[in-house]
Amino acid sequence: ALDVGCGDAYFGRRFVQSGVFDEVYALDLSWPSLSWARDEAEDAGFSPTDLRLVQGDAEALPFREGTINCAMWSMGLHAAENPGAVLRSICKSLHPNGGILVATGFKRVRGVASAAELESLAKSAEFNHFSVAEEGIRYVLVASRG
Repeated sequence: ALDVGCGDAYFGRRFVQSGVFDEVYALDLSWPSLSWARDEAEDAGFSPTDLRLVQGDAEALPFREGTINCAMWSMGLHAAENPGAVLRSICKSLHPNGGILVATGFKRVRGVASAAELESLAKSAEFNHFSVAEEGIRYVLVASRG
C-alpha cells in the first residue's frame, strides 16, 4: 500500500495497523514531512520495516510497474503542479488486476473545473474504472486499473 504525499503518514500508519498489506510505503517530497512521519510511526511503535518512508516526487514514483495494490492520495489533488502526471504515475504503479486509488483535494485542481473534467483526467491517466464525487469544497476520486 502507498500513502502519496504522506505528510505525517496518517494513512500509511492506518495501512500498517490494518494488517492487510505485506508492504506499506509513505512517500513525500519533503524531508521535514518524512521526519514528522517517522516520529509519528515510532510513537505508534512501528519499526522502519513496518512503514517504509520514501522521499520522492509523485509525478515519477520510484516503484516498479504494477507493484502497488492500494494507494491513498489525501488532499493532494489541488497541490500538484501536474495532477495528470501524478495520476499517470500512480496508475502505472498500481497492480493491473484491481489496484485502487482514493484521492481527495480541494476543488482547485490545476486544469480541472468540474467533476467531469477530473473523470476525464483519470481516464487519460489510463484508469479503467473511476468515479468522482463532489463533497462540499472537495473532490473525491476513486479509481482502479482493473
